[in-house]
Amino acid sequence: MKKLITTLLLTLTVTLTALSQSMYYRAQLFTLGERLDNGKINWNTNLETDILLEFNNNDVKIYSETLQHYHIVGLLVEDEDENTNVWSCKDSNGVNCRLYLTVRPESDAIALTIEYSDYAWMYLCTKE
Repeated sequence: MKKLITTLLLTLTVTLTALSQSMYYRAQLFTLGERLDNGKINWNTNLETDILLEFNNNDVKIYSETLQHYHIVGLLVEDEDENTNVWSCKDSNGVNCRLYLTVRPESDAIALTIEYSDYAWMYLCTKE
């Protein structure tokens, strides 16, 4: 019995440690957009960049000139056809936003989009 409990605790510890590990991506492209009256985003700025992004279970941190920290509140949409998930988030100021994560399996790249009611920005990233 003691061996079973030890094995279960060890398995739980390893699982929790693995789940709390961060994943890192490097952004190469930054795109800025503003929301139009019809609700669509007008993407109007493309800039090359070199920014580190950190993902873990409940948070996303973007190490740009100013640290951006987003706390994931809950999953809104999981679209397997488009390889995109959408989460409800709060930024470090407590403002609600949406975070879109699109995986591009053919290139091992991701697109991370942060969307507010009036503007949005997107990072095109590869795994570190």
